[in-house]
Amino acid sequence: MKDSRLSPSSRLGGAVISDRIVSALLDELRTGRYSEADRLPAEVDLAAELGVSRTVIRDALSEMERAGYIERVRGIGTVINRTVLNLRSRLDQKLEYYPLIRNFGSYPHADDLPDACGGRACP
Repeated sequence: MKDSRLSPSSRLGGAVISDRIVSALLDELRTGRYSEADRLPAEVDLAAELGVSRTVIRDALSEMERAGYIERVRGIGTVINRTVLNLRSRLDQKLEYYPLIRNFGSYPHADDLPDACGGRACP
């Protein structure tokens, strides 16, 4: 008798697919066919275009909305937030400080910092 429950890998399949859709859409928004657009096409059209279900598109768009890349407005559609999309670095996302500093072309160091007690023995 087959177990009707899904295996952990198939349950995670939707999340992996939506992550790939997010990545693909961000690429399209930055340099692809939507680079000049103000809004994304309807969910149904995106699903047909990308060959995935509308549920996967909804998951991907929800993730993008949480990250601030888009805003979904009833009656208007999915509006692209170019300000957030064009940011070079985002401090609101989990980043390590050293890679962040290196990302700006600097080298992290602590040279020439005065000691906490101004050169005398700390109490």
